[in-house]
Order: sequence, then structure tokens, then C-alpha cells
Amino acid sequence: KYRSIFENATTGVFQATPDGSFITANPALAHMLGYTSSRELISTITHIAEQVFVQPRHWYKLIDLIRDTQKKAKVETRCCRKDGKQVIVLLNIWSVQDEKGETRYFEGIIEDITERKRKEQTITRQIALLDEVFNGVQEGISFIDSDDTIIFCNPAHAAIFEENIEHMTGKNLLEFFAPEVREIILQQKRTRQKGKIATHEFPV
Repeated sequence: KYRSIFENATTGVFQATPDGSFITANPALAHMLGYTSSRELISTITHIAEQVFVQPRHWYKLIDLIRDTQKKAKVETRCCRKDGKQVIVLLNIWSVQDEKGETRYFEGIIEDITERKRKEQTITRQIALLDEVFNGVQEGISFIDSDDTIIFCNPAHAAIFEENIEHMTGKNLLEFFAPEVREIILQQKRTRQKGKIATHEFPV
């Protein structure tokens, strides 16, 4: 039962000696690291820190942490594949001890998060670009809720009213317009609610 789970798991599962060599490794881990089989991985890797980790100190720090705290440790790190390419992984690792409390071996689960991190980086770059455009344009832009409360606005919008962003955020948009203009704005809102476009020029 458990052997089948080990062999068919989609994440990497392994056991390692205190000296840092693999005792067992499932096919998913072998595939993740570019080896044709678990046997090839185990026979090839004799020192996990130096041969698998891009930064060997990550492995050493994890092992020291586990020995000091006797708790599970988790880290994001980069690993080297057989072909020299790198993968970003999330590693969970813990120790298995004997009756005297001495570490017999380590067990761990490794998840390949390379694609997830790539997508996160793409989103981060897109947000940074949008932020640059939003804050850099000369046109005033604001986002308001259904009650006309300003959620946030750009510097150009605040400058139009000779206000700062912090003061405007959370305030009702109508507060910044003259009374005679507010009815026009409300009329525009009713027009937009009907699915029509409403524009108007007026002083602020």
C-alpha cells in the first residue's frame, strides 16, 4: 500500500543518510532531477548538498536546524538537474530518530515550483508596469465603489483637486466638487447604470 503511494506520488519523496546521500528516492524525484530512474539517481548522487543543491549551505543549514530543534524544516531553494539546468523546489524535511534520540536518517518531500515561480514573477512584472503607468500618466484616474467612495487614485487625480492621495482615499468623490456640479455627476452615474456612456466638462 505505502510502497504504491511512494512510487506513484507526483512529488519527490526521499530518505537520506545523515552524511547526505540518498537511501531511497521515488520516480518523481528522479524525473524532477533529470535521471532515468530512482536507481540511477541514488547511485549517482553521493553528496546531496554538493551535487543537488545550487547553494550547498541551504542543505547544511537545514540539517543543523532539524538537529537543534527536532522539528520539520521547510525552504525554497534551487536544485541542479543532471543536464545542468536548475529547478526551483519547495523542500520539506524532517529527521527519523532511534530510541536514544540519535538521527537515523532524514525524510523529505520535494515539490517542483519552477513554473509557479515563473508565473508569479510574470505577474509581479505586470503589476509593476501597471503601477508605473498608473502613477506616471498626467490624466487623473480614480477607482470608486458603488457609493462613490474613492478606493484609490493616482497622483494626477489628487493634483487636480490640490489634495494628497491619502486625504482623498476613503472620502466620497462628491465632497471634492461644488454643490452645483454634484447633481451633474449623479446624473452621469444614473446614465452609466443604464449601460450608456456619459461625459461632461465642468470646473472643480
